[in-house]
Amino acid sequence: MARNYWLTVHWPPYYENDDNPYVWLQPDYVFVGNDLAKGDRVAVYEYLTGPPERIDGLWAHRRQGAMKIVWHGVVTERLPCEPESRIFWRYGDVFPMEWIQFAEVQICGRSGVALGQLNDILGYSPNSVLRGFGEYQSGLKKVTWEQFERMIR
Repeated sequence: MARNYWLTVHWPPYYENDDNPYVWLQPDYVFVGNDLAKGDRVAVYEYLTGPPERIDGLWAHRRQGAMKIVWHGVVTERLPCEPESRIFWRYGDVFPMEWIQFAEVQICGRSGVALGQLNDILGYSPNSVLRGFGEYQSGLKKVTWEQFERMIR
C-alpha cells in the first residue's frame, strides 16, 4: 500500500498521447513534495487550456485539455533537483518559467472524475477551475486515500 496519495495538475500537451508521466514543481516549491516517495500514488488533473510556448521562434499552442483526472500511477523514482535537471519554458509573453522533473510516475490507469466531481471530493467551490492549485499554489497537494480512490473512479 502506498505511503502517501497526491494530486497534481498538468497543462494539456501539444500532441495527443503525450502523457508526460512526471510530477513537476518550480524550484521555489520543491519543499511541497518533501514527503513524496517511491511507491506513492499520484493522480493528474488536466486543465482545459494552457499557455502557448515559443519553440524554435514559433508559437506552439496546446490541444484542448480534458478538464478531468487523465491518469493515475505510482511514483517509480524521486528525481534529483540538480540545476542540470531544470527545464525552462517561455510561456506567452511572460518571462521564462523554470520547472523541475521532480518524480517519475508509472501510469497505472486512465480513469478519473471530471472537474465538478473533483471539486466536490476536495471540498472546493463548484466554480473552482483549480488555478493556483496545491500547497502554496505549487500544483501539488497531498490527499487522503479516500479522496484518491474517489477521484480515480
